Amino acid sequence: RRGGAPAAGTPRPLRDCMINIAALQAQAPWLAVPMTLFSLLGQPEFFILAIAFLYWCKNPRLAIRLALLMGISGGLASALKIFFHLPRPYWVIPDVRALASHSSFAFPSGHSLGAVTFWGLLAAGIRRRGFTLLAAFLVVSVGASRIFLGAHFPSDVIAGFGFGLLILIGFLALEGAVGRRVTTLPLSRQILLAFAGSIVLVFASFAALAVIGDWQ
Repeated sequence: RRGGAPAAGTPRPLRDCMINIAALQAQAPWLAVPMTLFSLLGQPEFFILAIAFLYWCKNPRLAIRLALLMGISGGLASALKIFFHLPRPYWVIPDVRALASHSSFAFPSGHSLGAVTFWGLLAAGIRRRGFTLLAAFLVVSVGASRIFLGAHFPSDVIAGFGFGLLILIGFLALEGAVGRRVTTLPLSRQILLAFAGSIVLVFASFAALAVIGDWQ
């Protein structure tokens, strides 16, 4: 498709959403730098560096919990993206600038999902009102940045928040019982269980690809 207008067959809410993103980028170009910085707080590279710092300098136990949770949430986010295989804004309308370019699908927003799980577990672990408010602000800012940068529709971000919250709640509810059970196993079985869990997360994406059938 050529030209700057949305395709005629595009649903009205989707067309309006795309136009709003393009208008926001055009009317507030000064937001590009702060939004890029906020987006970095939802990057896997940031999570890795933050977890390493936390492990070596602050709280090894919390760092290990974060590493486990981010591995789970990252694997599930990849599988969900493949299962829904929905486009990013700049894929379907030329007027939306790709201020953040990615080869993966859009729904749900992996940055938003990861921000909820990462900052949510930190807030649950630190348990200070001031930090909880800061964590909530950062989560919302990461989501907003993804919309401004043209990487996601608002629905992608909202879904990312929702899936991230479900994963976080499930993790907090199950980690105690599962952790106690795992610690009773011999070390060899613990290693085998960790390896099996990693394989399950990898195959989740293959399963999602199999479900959508013969699609490219």
